[in-house]
Amino acid sequence: MAAANPLHRQPESTKLSETITRYRPSKAFSNFAQGAEVTSLDFDDTGEFCIATGDDETLQLYDCKLGKHSKTLYSKKYGCHLARFTHLQSNVIYASTKENGMEYFAITAHCPQGVQDNVHDNN
Repeated sequence: MAAANPLHRQPESTKLSETITRYRPSKAFSNFAQGAEVTSLDFDDTGEFCIATGDDETLQLYDCKLGKHSKTLYSKKYGCHLARFTHLQSNVIYASTKENGMEYFAITAHCPQGVQDNVHDNN
């Protein structure tokens, strides 16, 4: 058995409870209704866009490169949860919270002045 190399020491471990108190939020999702909570987050394959769903029945699209909110998409009829980008950056699928089913948004996320949306009901 080889002797331990003194240059390759194991780093000291720190308890999470001691470290987490130093963390501070750098951004807040402020586009949801007052008191609403974020229920899911997803990033597209490039990391350029983030979609967030909230219990206020909205989907919020964010441009991660610019660090700005891009568009609010409403799903009052079906509710929304677990939004995910599909293989295309401009498409989002999410679960309905009011009916058994899924909904599909075709969004044009590349539009700098805003995002066009098209709702396709798969019921």
